[in-house]
Amino acid sequence: MKQTEKIKVEKNDKKSKKKRIILALGLIVIGSLLLVVATYFAYLRPKLEKSMGDKLNLKTNPARVKIEAYYQADEETKAELIKEIEFPSNLEIPPLLMDDEEDGDPVCGKDKSWIFLLVGVDYWGQDYLYGLADVIRVIRFDFVNKTMNMIAIPRDAIIEMPEGTFLIESPMKINQAYLTGTAGWTGKIGEGNGAITLAQAIDYNFGIASEHYMVVNFDAVENIIDAIGGVEVDLPEPVYDEAWGGFPSGVQLLDGERALDLMRIRAAYSDEFRIENQTLVLKALFNKLKRPEMLLKIPELVNQFSENVLTDLNPETMINIGTCLLTKFDINNLKDFQIDHELLFSDSVYIPSLGGNSFVYRWNDQTVQFVHNALMQK
Repeated sequence: MKQTEKIKVEKNDKKSKKKRIILALGLIVIGSLLLVVATYFAYLRPKLEKSMGDKLNLKTNPARVKIEAYYQADEETKAELIKEIEFPSNLEIPPLLMDDEEDGDPVCGKDKSWIFLLVGVDYWGQDYLYGLADVIRVIRFDFVNKTMNMIAIPRDAIIEMPEGTFLIESPMKINQAYLTGTAGWTGKIGEGNGAITLAQAIDYNFGIASEHYMVVNFDAVENIIDAIGGVEVDLPEPVYDEAWGGFPSGVQLLDGERALDLMRIRAAYSDEFRIENQTLVLKALFNKLKRPEMLLKIPELVNQFSENVLTDLNPETMINIGTCLLTKFDINNLKDFQIDHELLFSDSVYIPSLGGNSFVYRWNDQTVQFVHNALMQK
């Protein structure tokens, strides 16, 4: 064989060998991708689709169906129907939030709106065995107009529940409604968790049927805020509390522990003051999450959430909704409301489950209407 032909053969062999190596690498990559896909559908997908708490289904409640019929009836029929409806004795008419369908296409999935219950409980640990509802927020997400309206329900609001709903006797404070559904509480009737019993109480007393919920405890607040590197809050004035320490006025970066301290202060101030600080931290959290670098952390943050919160959502929905809220919603479209002072009436009332008198807020039909208006604002 001539030298030139020999060189030519060697070159062809090298090319052939190179092609085989490339082909082998390609097969390895394809095989790896197929393995990832197979693992996703066999393990991760079911895990992502599994809800992390009991489902809410309040709109099928027979009592709510009767109330809806009442609002659709003429005046003469209403007079008859109202005799068949059980509702809180402090109200003149049964409460019902009329959530109108929006015109247009939703930007986050198929639902045009959500009524979302956000609860913060005074309990450490991941098992959510006990706890009182320290923070109660009802949020309406409008996925068409890309707005969020949030109303704070005072934890000292006095409520009633139909006989047989809970084992504890009415009246009670609304924060107790959460406790009655917790796994460690022996005063519950039926299935569900604390968020569901609280949602039932809000529905019966305020006519608002929550569709989804999330419960966070002290551990969750600290861990989530620390996971994103803290939050920046801008305090309009200095804040000091003997138990939780002091905070200067102005912009400051708070880690999870200090943010939680700020959210709990009320001794020298008021419950309204605490609600304002809680909202300040919530907005700071949303602002921080909207930063571009945080989008890359969404899977990690969802993992933090799934390990620390109680919710009826599954991780996949949390990722999708979280990404949508952070990319398509503006923090300026988050409107937060507190119930006007003139619509809450301070009183001292005997609470059977507490065995004595306790401070409460009374409220009426005008209070309910204020809450509804706040949620439905465009």
